[in-house]
Amino acid sequence: DIARDSDGSMWFVKENALSHYRTDGAWEIFHKDILLTNPRAGFPAVNLLSIAIDRTGTKWLGTVNGLSRYAGASWQNVYNRERIAIQSGLKSNWIERLAAGPGNTIWVAHGNSGSGSTPTGVGCRGETDAWTYITEADGLPSNRVYCVRPGADNDLWAGTGRGLARIANGQAEPFIPPSCLADNHVLAVLTDEAGQVYALLPREMAAYDAAGGILQTYQLPHAIRAGIKMHGTVYIAGMDRGLSVFQKPAQWREDSFFRHKTVLHVEKAADEKLFAVCREGLYLGKEGAWSAVALPALPLQTHLLRAFKSPQGAIWLTGEHGLHNTEKRAVCFLYSGDRLLQIDVPPLCRQYSPFNHIIFDAQETPWLVSPAGIYQYQQSWQELSTPLPRGSIYAAFWDERNWLWTGSRDGGLFVYDGHSWRELRLNNHPVPGWITSVQTSKTNQLWIGTADQGIFQIDLKGIL
Repeated sequence: DIARDSDGSMWFVKENALSHYRTDGAWEIFHKDILLTNPRAGFPAVNLLSIAIDRTGTKWLGTVNGLSRYAGASWQNVYNRERIAIQSGLKSNWIERLAAGPGNTIWVAHGNSGSGSTPTGVGCRGETDAWTYITEADGLPSNRVYCVRPGADNDLWAGTGRGLARIANGQAEPFIPPSCLADNHVLAVLTDEAGQVYALLPREMAAYDAAGGILQTYQLPHAIRAGIKMHGTVYIAGMDRGLSVFQKPAQWREDSFFRHKTVLHVEKAADEKLFAVCREGLYLGKEGAWSAVALPALPLQTHLLRAFKSPQGAIWLTGEHGLHNTEKRAVCFLYSGDRLLQIDVPPLCRQYSPFNHIIFDAQETPWLVSPAGIYQYQQSWQELSTPLPRGSIYAAFWDERNWLWTGSRDGGLFVYDGHSWRELRLNNHPVPGWITSVQTSKTNQLWIGTADQGIFQIDLKGIL
């Protein structure tokens, strides 16, 4: 990010460095090690995201862990303080973008809040330390806001997950393009045996035709965690809201078996059956016909998060161990022949328990997919070298040709044919955004869901 100071000098922010190009042609550069030790740069985090300078000359820096301001003497940090019952502060510590308004007014956009968490709208700090937020209730197209820019008439322009908005006098005037999703945050792309494609969003589900056009959208009954589609039926895990089921042309209905259970995840098992991972245990079946999977006792303080059926019939389980968030570590188990075997998780993957999952190639070999990397299991985990930055991998699957498709957070989309990697680009640019889901349809279409850029559909004919 870039900002011009009142004296004409320029400030630059990029990841873990802050640079100041002074009017005398000299540079002041604060690298990561300086940011950690220099008392002039007492930031809440060294991962810097954004910068703005208000009309009083105060510098504002947005980081992944709060906001910092510098008024000429020292840095002061601003945090989300809801945990100590202060409701008038920042709603999130992830400061994606900043914009300066009249006086020392400052506006913030929280983007995906670093983890795709509950969107908050646009935050504004006026003459005091109190923050107010403009949300969908005030006319904002979406509470997921990725950029903010000051206008010419003391107004503000906000780029949201569902279009543009002009904000003035506490109200937002939306500019929503036609045929737009309710949100650009795509949790998953769902396909089934018939080739039907759905995009699962936090608030709705969109059905697509083969050409990539939206056929219809369906409101979701509640907030969701995950979903799958099998034989024309959509199942979604709703945490403490249980399991919901959808079939056209009917509406959503609740599966009464899970009415008092907390459903964390659903995954295809075999034939028309699926796994439902709950805090109360693991279940196998389909709507109206469920049974508990009688697993051996898990180690103390261990909780299952996901379950995967291997082609040979074994069940792979991923979860976490520990009481507190700071202590939780990823675990993995193999359940076969009434035996539960704990499989050591690669050290770099242990901090990513919510995202770790298992996929299988055409040879029925299990692979661990984690933001930290992709690992093949053959008596132990063997890492596959990828061109993607470590910590960025969130989606991967093997297609019918036994090619591995891998999507990342801001690192693009790559395919591995068993010998080498190739990047798939759009208009000679990497596939943008945080890729959360990648699927192919029977018509050789590639569908890419992202956490911040919506959904992409690519015809692979003639490309591969």
